[in-house]
Amino acid sequence: MPLDAPIRIGRFLVDCDGKLNLGTPDAAPVLYLRWHGLAVSVHLTNSVAGGRLALSAIAGRVPSSASRPGGAQREQALATLQALGAAMGGGWRLRLLADHRASIEITRDLPLPATAGALLTEVTCCLLGLAPYLDLLAESGAGIEAAGMAAAGMAAAGMAAAGSAGMANTCPG
Repeated sequence: MPLDAPIRIGRFLVDCDGKLNLGTPDAAPVLYLRWHGLAVSVHLTNSVAGGRLALSAIAGRVPSSASRPGGAQREQALATLQALGAAMGGGWRLRLLADHRASIEITRDLPLPATAGALLTEVTCCLLGLAPYLDLLAESGAGIEAAGMAAAGMAAAGMAAAGSAGMANTCPG
């Protein structure tokens, strides 16, 4: 029995060739995952090229000047973020948010409709590109506080922290 295409699966429309397209422009798909212990969100939206993939992760937090005397570690963290932001290429962007969290982001075009494999390949390429920036921040010794950020980021994304019951397989939403 043939199925009528397209078929709606979550926020995607799947055509007769198995390719994914956005279901509705106002309810774009969002994938939440963990990479190097950090909460990462991946948004897929419409663009001129067909689709746009936007990946963002909270890399850490600049130490508070109230919690450390002298503020030297805070100044070093800010200088490290400034240098890293200036050195980023290939569409990567580093933002310091109002609450002093450091957000690393990238957007890429993704031709739609796309296969699930093409979507996952693009997400994986973005994650592999993110890893060196996270390593540089961790190795800088700048005092950028990463402890607890994974849990805080997951909570902000509406996800439970690792080890929580029922969260082993988080579905895209």
